[in-house]
Parts: sequence; C-alpha cells; structure tokens
Amino acid sequence: MMAGITETIGKLLSKADSTESRDESHALFAKAQQLASKHSIDLTMARASHASKSQDLLEDRSLTIGAARSTGLKQRVSLFSIVARANDVRLAIRTDSTVVYPVGFASDLDMAERIYRSLVAQMERFGDGWVRSRRWEGDDYGWEGKPVTARVARRLFYEGFIQEIHARLAEARNQAEADAERTYADATRGSGKELSSLALALRDKTEQVDEFRDQYYKRANVRGRWRGSKADSFGGRRSVAAGERAGSRASMSGSAELDG
Repeated sequence: MMAGITETIGKLLSKADSTESRDESHALFAKAQQLASKHSIDLTMARASHASKSQDLLEDRSLTIGAARSTGLKQRVSLFSIVARANDVRLAIRTDSTVVYPVGFASDLDMAERIYRSLVAQMERFGDGWVRSRRWEGDDYGWEGKPVTARVARRLFYEGFIQEIHARLAEARNQAEADAERTYADATRGSGKELSSLALALRDKTEQVDEFRDQYYKRANVRGRWRGSKADSFGGRRSVAAGERAGSRASMSGSAELDG
C-alpha cells in the first residue's frame, strides 16, 4: 500500500514540477503533503483499532546531511527538521550538524526522507542560481550593516526558502487533519467521549513515538541541545525574499530515490 501511495504522490509532484503556473504548483504541493499526512493518519487509526497487519514499526535511522563546515549545513538540518515535524518524526542531531537521527514509524520516516531529498536538491539548485545572478550585491546584513557576500547570500536565500516551506507544510498538514477529523467524526458522535477517535489515536501515536524517542536517546546517550543556524537573517532582504519566492514555487518532486 505504501508503494501505491508513494507512486500517486510522485505523479502529483512530477506535475507540480513541470507546470509553469505558480498557483497550480502550490496546489499540487499542498495536495501531495495532504495525501502523505492522510496516509499517516489512516495508518494511525488502523493501529488504534488493531486492524493493521502491516509491518509499520517504530525505527531509528541515520541520515548524512553534508560535510563538516560546508556552507548551508545548518540550514539543511533546519529543512529536514521542518519536514520531519510535518510527518510525525522526531529528531536528534549530531553536534557538528553533519548527521541527523530521525525516529518514528517506518512509513513516516520514508515519506520525510523522500520529501527532504527533493526539497534540499531544489533549495540548492535555486540557491546556485541566486548566487550566480549577483542580484544580492549591494545588500547588507547584521547590526553592523556588513556587505552581503556570495556565501552569506546563499545562507540567507536558504533561510527564506525554509521559512516558506515551513508555512506550506504546516498548512497542508493542518488541512489533512481537518479533513480526517470530519471523516472520522461519526465514529464517536453521540458516544459522550470528550475526544474524537482521531484525536485519541493521534495522541496515542505521539506518546508512542515520544516514548520510543526517549528510549533511543538513552540508548544512544544523546545529550544537550542543537544550536541552530546563526541568524544573520535581519538584513539581506533581497536574498531572503528570493528564497521565499523559490520556496513558494518548490514541489516535493518524487525524483529522488531513497538509499538502500
């Protein structure tokens, strides 16, 4: 079943990738994340009712983000983090930001990695184009009004891209949950329960994933907190705005393949 959902999402995203219309691309992107979220919710409901015989088990994995000290490394971690959050995946991050350790149900992990691989490729491709355009020249950033360099322009572009993708993923996830709430509402209507069957199932899933994450953290001796990307982000508005525009056009193209 997961293969069928993935194929359907891939078709939606291929269409989003090829369209010239920003509005159509935006709608297809939202539809793809909504479908991914709906599939996750349906599996959650099936597990809650003991109807699922799938092998969708809790897992911990590792994913290499990039080489140490490479430009945009922390922004790539931030991008994976927002994709993970939208797909019910928890995350530990190596101190140097080179590797992330996602935790969650296998189907959610697969979907988060697929979406991330596509989005990070687009972010880097669009970022290359922005740096080559040199339209960032003459802009400044930071309290001291320092001139934007090519390296800073890329980083600020990534920040803008991530902000836009974050908003779009959250919107799609919220819409999927609202649709699912209406679908499953009849199950508890008139039952006197304070929470719907969907709310209960999602709460149980959150508790399961969080418990598994805590066990993993203890097992792996995870400590401390990750220090996110340094916000040079006030100023440099040309680069941030260009990143936001690119993020609004991005699709979760299904062209990227999962390793192994």
